[in-house]
Amino acid sequence: KENNRIILLSNNIKLAKVLNFDGAYIPSFNKKLINYKIGIKQKFLVVGSAHTKNEIYIKIKQKVDFILLSPIFKIKKKLNYLDIPKFNTLVNSTNKKVIALGGINECNIKRLNMLNINGFASITFFKNKYKLLWIYEYKSNSNFSKRNTLYLELSENYTSYQWLNDNNDSISTNSI
Repeated sequence: KENNRIILLSNNIKLAKVLNFDGAYIPSFNKKLINYKIGIKQKFLVVGSAHTKNEIYIKIKQKVDFILLSPIFKIKKKLNYLDIPKFNTLVNSTNKKVIALGGINECNIKRLNMLNINGFASITFFKNKYKLLWIYEYKSNSNFSKRNTLYLELSENYTSYQWLNDNNDSISTNSI
């Protein structure tokens, strides 16, 4: 938190509140039609994941702030993926903010400009192109401390990126 990072806990709102985290992540398999925003401080973030129109409906009922919609492109773990037309149809079925996820890589990242999204997340893109983003050192009291931390900031149209250090000083800027 001291570095302005958001901390979310997966699938446990009560514990996230007790630990004074910034919010919680509600996975797609959590289908409880519960308003997770009841009794929660205004700045508590609830993020949910979805893969289908029905799961989007459930996330709307759960009052999530953002929906991680996936997979947008082909991934190794699943045979089916949404691709752009179906993805946009699903996005247009909600007024929630949507983050694209799944199969985003160097070859298809510019196709994100065709999506009605508020952002994207990717493991493959960052892992394959940008080396290691975070290095953590485990400590015996179960806390993690960051060291040698670099942050990646992408331009709005995904045509360039820059590495920033803890002081938000630009270390390098590159084109994609």
